[in-house]
Amino acid sequence: MQCNDCQLRRAEESYRYAAVFPEGRTPLNTTFENNIFYFEGKGKWGVNAEGINTVFRNNLYFNISPHKSETAPISADPMFIKPGIAGADIDLKTMNALRGYRLRPGSPCIDTGVKIKNHGRKDLLGAKAPIRKADIGAFERD
Repeated sequence: MQCNDCQLRRAEESYRYAAVFPEGRTPLNTTFENNIFYFEGKGKWGVNAEGINTVFRNNLYFNISPHKSETAPISADPMFIKPGIAGADIDLKTMNALRGYRLRPGSPCIDTGVKIKNHGRKDLLGAKAPIRKADIGAFERD
């Protein structure tokens, strides 16, 4: 399962588009819930993105079409505070570089996450994440 995550692709990382599951990669037996697929430029799905026994549910898509199996897609700007500032050298103890991926007030991701069993009750920065009405993405809005 991949839940409450953010997949970001910078515009300069691709010539024409950036792909999810590129180069023949295939997701296997995976459920994707409450994730954000964010592309600064145009995004598209790789050749094998349909996957094997793969489910997409309640994800947000920005500059990419929702996955074919998506049951409750949201196509909108997630309204990050400052996307793209993290860089490559992220201190995994503090995660400070990732704070730009927190949500602004009015984001369509706030309180729209589906309930995920055994989700850990904390977001990536350690903030409390409610069992019900969690946010979509890696960070819970205060």
